Amino acid sequence: ELDGAAEVLARRLVGLGAGPEGFVVLVVPRGLGMVTSLLAVVKSGAAFVPVDPEYPVERIAAVLGQVDPVVVVSVS
Repeated sequence: ELDGAAEVLARRLVGLGAGPEGFVVLVVPRGLGMVTSLLAVVKSGAAFVPVDPEYPVERIAAVLGQVDPVVVVSVS
């Protein structure tokens, strides 16, 4: 199940431009969602940058500005 969910997300990430030499920022809480997202990014060939969603908005914005990600994965 985990692999299947990660594969679906990986295909979506690749469709959005994720791949080798690209960064995907993960603003996802710790847990199954983070594990699935990490696995998906690895499958896409991109590098992941995990960001704690509890960080202040300014800190998250600073990370996004430094990394210049191809895709940002988040949950609401």
